[in-house]
Amino acid sequence: FNLPHLRKLLLDELNMTQLPEEIFSLSPAMNVLKLRNTQISPKHINYWHERLHRVYPNADILITSSNYEDE
Repeated sequence: FNLPHLRKLLLDELNMTQLPEEIFSLSPAMNVLKLRNTQISPKHINYWHERLHRVYPNADILITSSNYEDE
């Protein structure tokens, strides 16, 4: 997870209900972070989005869920 020049991270179909803490220290240069069709509860997407935005304030951040049970 030591990727100081990483600018873009695009991940689909993550089988995770929460994000690993390492994602918050990937790269200060991050400007695009898209996590699509995760197993994160729709109720918790805003929580993760806000945490990521604090670490990567200039990044385009998108998190979506394929877990519709909580909607």
